[in-house]
Amino acid sequence: MSCLKIHHLREAGMTQEAIAAAVGCCVRTVRTVLKQRPPSPEEVSAGAMSRLVPLGRPEVLGNFRAEMTRLLAEDPGMSTAEVLRRLRSAGYPCSDRTVYRAVAQVRPAEVPASPEVRFEGLPGEFAQFDFGQCLVRFREGSTAKVRFFAGILKYSRHRHVEIVPDESAESLARATAACFHAWGGAPKQWVYDNPTTVWYDRKQRIAHPYLRQLLADTNSLVEATEPRRPNQKGAVENGVGFVKHGFFLGRSFQDPAEMAAELPGWLRWANEERPCAATGVTPATRLAEEQPRLAERRLGHTGASLPLVESSTVLPTGLVRYRGAAYSVDPRRLGAPATLLVRQAVIEIDVGGVRCVHPRQDHSGAVSRLPQHSLAQVAITTEHRKKTYAKRQHLFDLGPAAVTFCDHLIMTRPGNAWYADIHRLYDLAMSAGPSRFLGALTISLARKEKITVAAVAAALGEAEVAS
Repeated sequence: MSCLKIHHLREAGMTQEAIAAAVGCCVRTVRTVLKQRPPSPEEVSAGAMSRLVPLGRPEVLGNFRAEMTRLLAEDPGMSTAEVLRRLRSAGYPCSDRTVYRAVAQVRPAEVPASPEVRFEGLPGEFAQFDFGQCLVRFREGSTAKVRFFAGILKYSRHRHVEIVPDESAESLARATAACFHAWGGAPKQWVYDNPTTVWYDRKQRIAHPYLRQLLADTNSLVEATEPRRPNQKGAVENGVGFVKHGFFLGRSFQDPAEMAAELPGWLRWANEERPCAATGVTPATRLAEEQPRLAERRLGHTGASLPLVESSTVLPTGLVRYRGAAYSVDPRRLGAPATLLVRQAVIEIDVGGVRCVHPRQDHSGAVSRLPQHSLAQVAITTEHRKKTYAKRQHLFDLGPAAVTFCDHLIMTRPGNAWYADIHRLYDLAMSAGPSRFLGALTISLARKEKITVAAVAAALGEAEVAS
């Protein structure tokens, strides 16, 4: 009606300034309206002007919106980056952010909204496990990233925490076993997220071999929450957040050793003194109700003693390799399959029912050779030259000190006169044992003028007298 009034007043001969005063608008609006056609009776009755060009800034996507809608209709799961790439190839010239906003508006919802289900567990039924990490600043001035594994029983809310070196499958299996040892047994169902350390095949729900060993030993089940569905773990307090802010970030520590020493005391407070907000009693009180059920699935190992089964083959050198280190076995079983029982500190190797135990030396490149295996390999080697080089290599495998000592013997003796020295040195090593022998070598190397086999024998004699 205002537009129609402006046109009528202009037809009556009024100036633009007078029309603006009569209508109550500015002169610029009057000029703009007069440049347009008068409103039709239909527009007057509708109360709005029909416009060929919409008001406001034109849409940046323009004709590309139809193409984007078509792509998402054909493949609702198409990534936004792929949509952007296709629009770019079709000539889209503007910013990426516009496409990301438009895709979020147009893309259909992946999953229809459903009510959240919060449920309680029965005694000995559920336990929840998670890895966590945080940056801890110690009073000594250093800063370290601390990784930990938190387990919590759904019924009693009793929790256990292990500081772990990494988030590998081995750390997960050993920390889970440590939780069971602290609780007196395993619950029926274990709830994890979806890391590859839990699932060997996520689609078919095949658990990692290390976890399958634990499941078989305890006759339990493992469950995983769906991706991006964090509210599927039932009614349990925030395990990782509570530990992170209540202990690791809620206290100050002089160094990592003090942090590890204070963790058991904090767990006693959290489990035995602090009433749980959900149950109103301490977790230790309800744990007593769970333990009869947990004891039915008692695990006979701690986290450190848990044997993780691996397989390998005896190499032609009489060694078995595992994680960047080599371990000796009976040299008469070359090429035979070997079963490795990997514990936290040692590795037990079974070849044809004959077992041997080595200290673990992961990723060190070292060779752990037991004296009996070395003697057996030398005994079955008949050729003199081959026997000499076998003994020399076994000495080299003892460590850098042995390599340095043998290097001096070999390179300073004329011809092959060092053969006899190697045989005598090897005999000393086998009779004294690796640790005593290396100590004697170190003493001889320190006395640079006495780098001889006789000096090593004398050093061994001195050590025996001193002991």
